[in-house]
Amino acid sequence: MGSGGSKKLRSISVTRINDLKTAPAQPTRSKSVPSNLGSIKTQHSSNKKLDNNDPRSQTNGKLPVSESGSVQAMSVQNPSQLPKKVDADGTLVTNTLEWTVTELYNVIVAESWLAQPEIHNPMYLLLVDCRTAEEYAKSHIITAKHHSSLNTEFGCLLSVPSQLQEYDMIVLYDDIDGSICSALDAKNISYFKLHGSFGLFQTKYHFLCTNKVVSTKEQRAYETRTWPSEILEDCLYQAAADHATDEKIIKILGITHIVNVTLDQPNSFPDTVKYMTIRLDDKSMVDLGSWIPKTSQFIYEAIDNPLVSDKKNKNKVLVHCNMGRSRSSTIVLGYLMQKLNWSLKDASEWLKDCRSTAKPNNGFLDQLLIHERTVFGRKLTDFKDLPF
Repeated sequence: MGSGGSKKLRSISVTRINDLKTAPAQPTRSKSVPSNLGSIKTQHSSNKKLDNNDPRSQTNGKLPVSESGSVQAMSVQNPSQLPKKVDADGTLVTNTLEWTVTELYNVIVAESWLAQPEIHNPMYLLLVDCRTAEEYAKSHIITAKHHSSLNTEFGCLLSVPSQLQEYDMIVLYDDIDGSICSALDAKNISYFKLHGSFGLFQTKYHFLCTNKVVSTKEQRAYETRTWPSEILEDCLYQAAADHATDEKIIKILGITHIVNVTLDQPNSFPDTVKYMTIRLDDKSMVDLGSWIPKTSQFIYEAIDNPLVSDKKNKNKVLVHCNMGRSRSSTIVLGYLMQKLNWSLKDASEWLKDCRSTAKPNNGFLDQLLIHERTVFGRKLTDFKDLPF
């Protein structure tokens, strides 16, 4: 199988992933990150699911909290490893060059650092539908091209590999007999495959499927938009304020709880959504860290254990700030540490994989490092190792 990518890609293991989206200059930081979407797709394939030794199995997911509301240190020898990659149908994904339907969703709905949909750029993502022309005409993932385009459409001609190499990412779906993969391999074209079928994607993300051909920049601008990033499947989402006030998004995703971390954004749906509101600014000196025990408990009580596949709880939580980058990321990272027992480094890499524009400010990162020591009783992560 090919290895996903474009002419601007760098090597990661046997794959090449595009490295296009660097953060604005941060003179006080030692790293010029964050990485692009897809840049850490290959890093978690050997991680294990939670087991009975996980401290959450002994505490029912709740960490000791003092009367003042702060988290008391636990005697945790080892943090939990990140879960294995499992698709929406419950099947295990072991090939690092395959994406789950949720990973593809996060790529399609991602925004740039300029707060514009990445998908508006025709060269950002080439989706190739490998089904029959009749099936494609009936419905396909938005912006996808039928595989026949590789032989007929100027700009993505297989006979001119340099055209395909211009794309940041190429993803195939439903290549049942492997013929399209083989054709790309023969031309040394890098690509990813969707692990699940179009049917699985359509069932979960019907709002990203269409019978229209959406190809040009103008068509993409009219037909596509950003959506909240899905951090934990069917449970936890992160977004900007405009997503949290969009009734269509809230209804389609089935959001039941919202953590609003803004100075003045309203709680738009108080009759149907349960809110936790934190009126704090996105400034390094602001004490957001002291809120993490409360927000983590709010999220936990809403979605319980998000890694249990047969959970009956259907609640979904959306965490947002103004841009969906700093304050909301801090709250989400705090939850992943406190309730899922992940180190800050692992939680940060996971979050960046789901939402490339996640970027807590330096002060919030310092507070998260302190919170990690509080939760685990020791330092697990160095500031320089964080992917922001």
